[in-house]
Amino acid sequence: MDFNPVFYQCGRIQLFFYRIAEHSGKNVAQVAEKLGRELDYIEPLINALRDTIAQAKTHTFEMLLQPDHYPYYIFSNKRMVFWSNNLYAPKYRDILGTYTLRYIETEKGKYVVRKAHLEKGNRKYEIVFLIPLTETSNVVNQYLKNTFNEQVFTDANFEIKGEKAEDFQALQIEGNYLFSLKFGTAYSNSDRYNNLVALVLIGLAFLFLGLFIKKQLNELVRKKDILYGFLFLLGCILLLRGAMLWARFPLDFVYLGLFDPKHYGSTLVNPSLGDLLLNLLCLLFLGIYIFRHFLRSALVRRMLGNSTTQKTIWAGVLLFFSFFWLAVHHQTMKTLNEDSQWSMDISQQLEFNYLKVIGYLLFFISVVVYFLFAHISFRLVGKLTRHHALARYGALGAGMLLFLSMALLLRWDFEVVLGVNLLFFLAVDHFRLGRYLGKLQYLTFIYLFSFGLPGAIIGVYANYQHWQKTPHIINRGLPTNCWWSAISLPNCNWPTFPVR
Repeated sequence: MDFNPVFYQCGRIQLFFYRIAEHSGKNVAQVAEKLGRELDYIEPLINALRDTIAQAKTHTFEMLLQPDHYPYYIFSNKRMVFWSNNLYAPKYRDILGTYTLRYIETEKGKYVVRKAHLEKGNRKYEIVFLIPLTETSNVVNQYLKNTFNEQVFTDANFEIKGEKAEDFQALQIEGNYLFSLKFGTAYSNSDRYNNLVALVLIGLAFLFLGLFIKKQLNELVRKKDILYGFLFLLGCILLLRGAMLWARFPLDFVYLGLFDPKHYGSTLVNPSLGDLLLNLLCLLFLGIYIFRHFLRSALVRRMLGNSTTQKTIWAGVLLFFSFFWLAVHHQTMKTLNEDSQWSMDISQQLEFNYLKVIGYLLFFISVVVYFLFAHISFRLVGKLTRHHALARYGALGAGMLLFLSMALLLRWDFEVVLGVNLLFFLAVDHFRLGRYLGKLQYLTFIYLFSFGLPGAIIGVYANYQHWQKTPHIINRGLPTNCWWSAISLPNCNWPTFPVR
């Protein structure tokens, strides 16, 4: 098999990611450029207003009204005589001064002020344009939100200060300092509209690369090189995911809420909900490959030809992996509760946004991953220890000890995972459910359904752990001193709770 096309395509993708990452330090320059374009846009409007005021003897609202998406105001001798909209009008003290360009902060938000001065007779006119950077709503809910200027910034992961400060970068327009900026780790400096087409093209490139990988895998399977196919697939996945995590793709290229760490962030491997989804999908692809081909591999034939002691060792390793994958499922559910801005427990938070729906999709994928790997483990253990019950239970003990050692080393919760997987393996082994998956029978559906039980139990356990750590939310809405009597409700001390 020729691997050169794979390495060539992966090299091109890595080079592309590197070029994307090069722009991550140019956020301030990009904001300054966009702000400069907005200032250039309103300059002809200022000139037109100046000419209208200078030439006309009297002024009406119709004469001074210009089509523009930025609010502007006209002051005559420090008194406002015109406003382009009635949503907000600045106080004169907020824009006081003889400057032409300045940064201000008001109760409604943070703005860049472009001011023009004009004297006519005994009147001094000031034309004031406000370019909003951020605007604050007095009430924040699902309808009213704090906003940012999408013509200047690509997303809301930034902070603004009116003075120079540590860790903030100064923004200047034509050599004049305006304000300082600090960008969050999730800030994307890419133009979402221009790069959306490029993102689709990159997605197509990944699709064609995936088809190429599938073609190579089919060739390896046809040659019965099952193990090499697995290593090839694993290597491609590690290379692609490593490059994406290193370059923060796609967040540094185009902003997607799914990949924003402010919604969910766990580890370097799972910095966002989107990364967790991609990682679980990669495990799903590996699991499907193993499920379809591993029992026919040369490695399995060698395992079955070993001595009884060696077979027992292999069986212990396989049972360790069944505990391990259930523990991975538990860690996934645990992080979804603890490291996200929503609750996976619908009895406590009956709200379904798209991120929470993806969370439940992740739960399902995680259970399927556990099924794929655990089924192969159980089937091979049955083949390796056939007619040797003592060897089977010795392997089970060895697998449990291996898992216990790993869990203690990584500080994972192991008690419930150990108990659930142990009982499940004993049930599958006793009723020999694994053999019913080869052909469709009544017990096939029972076997498939039974794999959902460990996943569901572990999911409930993860929710229980989360709410045990937050007891002030478990008793949400219940009075602290009158749970025993509805008669005394008027005299209860009703608790207050922080808004999540």
